[in-house]
Amino acid sequence: MLDVDPRAAYLKYDANGGPGVVHYEPCFQVRVRDGRVLGATKTVQRVEDWLLGPDGTTYRHQELDEWVGAKVGGSAGFLARSCGFRPFDDRDIDRPSASTYRVRVDYTVEGDFPAVRRVEIGEGAILSTLPPRPFMTGLTLTSDLTGDPPTRPVNRTVTFVASGQGGTPPYQYQWRRDRSVVRDWSPDPRFAWDGSAPFAGRTIEIEMFARSAGSSVTETRKAITVLK
Repeated sequence: MLDVDPRAAYLKYDANGGPGVVHYEPCFQVRVRDGRVLGATKTVQRVEDWLLGPDGTTYRHQELDEWVGAKVGGSAGFLARSCGFRPFDDRDIDRPSASTYRVRVDYTVEGDFPAVRRVEIGEGAILSTLPPRPFMTGLTLTSDLTGDPPTRPVNRTVTFVASGQGGTPPYQYQWRRDRSVVRDWSPDPRFAWDGSAPFAGRTIEIEMFARSAGSSVTETRKAITVLK
């Protein structure tokens, strides 16, 4: 009666230069699969879910009160899909990612006498798309711009310098200008901008993304808005 879709654990980077979080967005669906009570209406009495670490440690346990009283019925019936409305961001990025997603549904069946609370439990293994630990914990971006807001002097090249913290050096950096990649991943922390760009307004955003050595995903990001 219970389908579990654990989804993958992935790293969600911090857009302000700090440490990211390990993001989980597991799903489940309540279906009719119990041949003993096909066609009868089932009423949900309680729903709980767990995210469990490799050693069985509970990373998150919650009760989904909004499901209490929901109905399931018929041989092809299903209640709904619970996915993403209660994601979990684990800020303890040093511990191993959760490996198991478990859901328990308590329900009653119309016509049962005396009334019996039945239980369905489903679980599945969570796949991980995480880069190797440790993850970066910080990122700063400096430049030789002046003014508030920072302003690029006319006909002058501006140099930006990135500095990462934590993780595994040597870091790699990717630079973007108004969301367009202008220099792909490289260990060079410096980026020189001569002011050229297809501007659409009076400001431009210089972004820098960073990742650890051996990582294939962004671990943190920092940006600066420049008045031109």
